[in-house]
Amino acid sequence: MAVRQALAPEVELLRAKGPGSSREVRALLAAVLPRWRQRPQEATRVLNGLAATRCTTLALQVLDVMELAGVEANVFHYSAAVAACEKSSHWIAALQIFTDMSSAEVQPNVFTTSSAISACAGAAQWHRALALLAEAEAWNAVVFGGALSACEKGGQWEVALALLATMDQAQVQADVVCINSATSACEKCARWQAALQLLKVSEARRLGALVAHNAALSALARKSRWQQALQLLRQLDARRLRKDAISYNAVIHACAKSGHWELALHLLQHMANGLSPDAISYSGVISACERGSRWHLAVQLFGTMAAARITQDVVSCSSVISACQQGSEWRTTLSTIEAMPSLAAMPNSISYSAGIGACEARWRSALGLLEAVGPGQVDGFCCNAAMTACQKGFAWRSALRLFTLMPCHAVAPDVISCSASLSACDIGAQWAHFAALCQAESDLLLAFFRRKAQ
Repeated sequence: MAVRQALAPEVELLRAKGPGSSREVRALLAAVLPRWRQRPQEATRVLNGLAATRCTTLALQVLDVMELAGVEANVFHYSAAVAACEKSSHWIAALQIFTDMSSAEVQPNVFTTSSAISACAGAAQWHRALALLAEAEAWNAVVFGGALSACEKGGQWEVALALLATMDQAQVQADVVCINSATSACEKCARWQAALQLLKVSEARRLGALVAHNAALSALARKSRWQQALQLLRQLDARRLRKDAISYNAVIHACAKSGHWELALHLLQHMANGLSPDAISYSGVISACERGSRWHLAVQLFGTMAAARITQDVVSCSSVISACQQGSEWRTTLSTIEAMPSLAAMPNSISYSAGIGACEARWRSALGLLEAVGPGQVDGFCCNAAMTACQKGFAWRSALRLFTLMPCHAVAPDVISCSASLSACDIGAQWAHFAALCQAESDLLLAFFRRKAQ
């Protein structure tokens, strides 16, 4: 409410009307435009108010109306308009304002530049952010922070490191925002060595941000470096940094990727003592149980999620289905897939392929699941799992039919498809099909080894 009281009356008037034509905006401002020529700070207040309330279109229209009415725009007016673009990531409009400033011979200040860079960062336009940085009249941590954020969102970890080096050369002290953005850029590209090195820089400067530690933990998790992730998690206590759910989730997933289900479960239990595990936490442990062939425990944890009123999303559902596939637990698989729509977690190709695989001993159920897969979701894994189920159930006609229908789903047969179909032909004594499939499998294997040799 306090923010609304601080807004200029013109802002309230413009917001009530909403974006219209330039003529309508000019009519609304007709009484104040002459006054703005003598007191331009009033126009700045209006533009700042529109920026604060994310009325980007209105802010740009006001700037246009000022020009039409002969109100000279200064750097503060342009900066407010660019700030409005920043808040809504309208980077194209922000760059256009820069062009307009050049035409009006108005020199951008550090605030204009930092807002424009941040607008580009919001849209992951890292190369445009760098171009603005190069043209800036002055450099500071805020300007570099925006460029580093753009590199983070664009996955440009090497460019981010180069920017930090440039900051050192220009004697601009990197703040916690800069270090966090660079570390997150390394995390997104799984560059855990670089992330750890940046973490050391953060510690040496006593920045102590949990964000940088979590980014380093996530980078380690992406590469399954579970031992180092555990060590870093323990170090958070020594550095008096409070661990959060993101910290634990990263280490849980590092353990899950390595199949260390006991460690993942221990972390979940330890987390529950002071933090609230979320769907990501449970999905990670369920995935660890899947890799460790502990499907009973995976099903139990999935049930715990429901009891704790934690959303069972598509990731956790797919994880428990995959765990059941390991144990051929088809009943739980079918009930989970049937329940997914009511959980607002629509099954995807991963869910279906794992479910079909769990029904390996029940080929009719496998075919039923395959028929339930939506258009465009049928992939090679689904087809292969269904064909394998048919082959093992001696349903050779269904297996061959699936093989012939694969092109209809834009799925190319592979070695597994051919092998399942060959076995089906053998069972059904379909020797004419057998010879053709032998040739197809031979061609696929030959192509595979040729690719390996390149």
